[in-house]
Amino acid sequence: MVFHAGFGTAHTAKSTKCWLNDHGVGVLDWPANSPDLNPIENLWGIVKKKMEA
Repeated sequence: MVFHAGFGTAHTAKSTKCWLNDHGVGVLDWPANSPDLNPIENLWGIVKKKMEA
């Protein structure tokens, strides 16, 4: 299992990291503000423009 973590304090807390490690959950680090790696973010901009038209 892989956990896609954000940078919220709940995801980066030492206790959370320990729990994930103890339970064999891999963590996928994700750079902040990277719409190129998260295509849905681009889609929301397109949908918003269509709704405003």
